[in-house]
Order: sequence, then C-alpha cells, then structure tokens
Amino acid sequence: DSLITGFVTMGEQAIGSNGTDKKTITVTHNKNITGTQNIKLTVKGESNQSAPDVFVTSIIGNSITANSFQVVIYRPDGTNWGQNPVLMYAISVE
Repeated sequence: DSLITGFVTMGEQAIGSNGTDKKTITVTHNKNITGTQNIKLTVKGESNQSAPDVFVTSIIGNSITANSFQVVIYRPDGTNWGQNPVLMYAISVE
C-alpha cells in the first residue's frame, strides 16, 4: 500500500552547487511510465550544512516522458549557492 494513489517510483537526483540563482536538471528514472504523471518534488539541503538557502522547483511541463523529466531549481533568497542540495521526487499516475 502507498500513501500516493497509483504510486510508481521515488528517488533522489543530485543538483550540485551553482553560480547563478537558477539551474535546470534532467531526472532519469527508467520506469517506462504510461498515463498522466503526478510528480511531487522537494529539495533537501546538503548534510552537515547550516546554510539557510531556500529553493523553489518547477517541472518543465513538455519535458515529461515515460522515463524522465526536467526541473528548474531556483533560489529566490540569493544569487547562487555553494552547497550540494538533492532533489527528492515521487511519481504517481492517475
């Protein structure tokens, strides 16, 4: 049983540091998902870091395929980041 209806997969993708306020990454999960995907995202800060960075995520809608999607990560409270945060995701289907 899953708390997410039609649960398919979950995982993590390294984002890495960045010299600007925005970065685009591609997440590849290789699950060959069919149907309309509901993708939930959150960013986890680097372990053992006390940086108060804030991150906002947005999925590029036309980038969603059966095996991957692209995400824009934006830092609204600064112009860059030195830590190595991780994107955490969960995918379900309708």
